[in-house]
Amino acid sequence: MNNSRPDINHQQKMADTEHFLWCALIALHLSRIDGKTPSPLMEHIFLQNWLVTAKKQRRFPQTVAKDIDYLIQLSRDLGPSAKLGQRLDTLWKTSIIRPQEDSPLSRLTRVIRILKCQGWSDITLKQRSWTAVKHVDINTEAPAIFILGIDLVECFSDAGDLTKSMDILSTGDADILFNAFKTEGLTIKMHPKKQSYFTIEN
Repeated sequence: MNNSRPDINHQQKMADTEHFLWCALIALHLSRIDGKTPSPLMEHIFLQNWLVTAKKQRRFPQTVAKDIDYLIQLSRDLGPSAKLGQRLDTLWKTSIIRPQEDSPLSRLTRVIRILKCQGWSDITLKQRSWTAVKHVDINTEAPAIFILGIDLVECFSDAGDLTKSMDILSTGDADILFNAFKTEGLTIKMHPKKQSYFTIEN
């Protein structure tokens, strides 16, 4: 009998839970930066609304649905005393699959995850497409980050270190982009003549 499936299911559940916790904490972190949660009460309201919206829009897999329901009910029963932010942070810190890598490439990966939690798309382009969009204004209301695929090889060492500056394109809010990179300790600079063009500095 094959006993591997329960392990796979458990690992997937843990991965889904980690992703959910990560998104919740990043949303809270960005709300603090934006000044939207200046008090414990405002933080509680923000997280409660975020959880309700996440459930309504089915942002996360069914594997974490019960966790979301539990936190929503807890927030309604206990109010700010539920300390949702502290509770989420504790769950995240005790996660057994929290990534330990801290190379620039790993941090860039986490930046993309942060942006995706905010509704962004990440688009990897080939050279021809990159050259085409690089010299025109990208007209789209959907926030996205564009990366030249070959740069993920040429700009990083085998250990994930950034060996030279890397260019990216963005169609989203520049403040959100800057905050996401700042959160992971990476520095980007906006091109002086094109606001959708950024450089990740070495």
